[in-house]
Amino acid sequence: MGGERRVSAVEADDFYPQTLQEELNEIIEAFYAAVSEDDLRHYRQLVESISESHIAESAVQHPGRAPDFELIDQDGDNVCLSKLLEKGYVVLVFYRGKWCPHCNATIMRLHRELQKIEDKGASLVAISPMLPDGTQYLATKRSLMFPVCSDLGNKVARKFKITFEIPPEFREKHLDWGKDIPAANGDDIW
Repeated sequence: MGGERRVSAVEADDFYPQTLQEELNEIIEAFYAAVSEDDLRHYRQLVESISESHIAESAVQHPGRAPDFELIDQDGDNVCLSKLLEKGYVVLVFYRGKWCPHCNATIMRLHRELQKIEDKGASLVAISPMLPDGTQYLATKRSLMFPVCSDLGNKVARKFKITFEIPPEFREKHLDWGKDIPAANGDDIW
């Protein structure tokens, strides 16, 4: 392998991710190529610790009733789940913040599918623990045409039972990776 550089699938002329999973795989591949073995070890341990907390199994499940909420979106408008449900179905996407490449890929994929979502009589709402200026920045920069709401302190996410905390032993690595979660969210919660 001496001196050979691996070509990622994104660089290959004949490949363009067709699915969200392919896009997410590309993000992971780029991350793996850019970080040290120590970073990879920390990242894998973090993913394992989150997985072991069984968040998905504890979350509000279908056909469960979604907890109502009222949040402020990027335009300063109130977004109330019960009011939206009076008009039709609602697709909720919770994302960690503009600093998360996986979340950004998901948001952009949903943005590209927005017309299909609306054609089915549904609305799309994104929810993040980021400060309002972060949600406004994301929505403006990406020209998003759906509500992007700030859930300060993860109050709504807690109702859905989908929160997790970055364990103390991984916080320094997050800061090294440029992911200052408390600063992005305006609190000291990891």
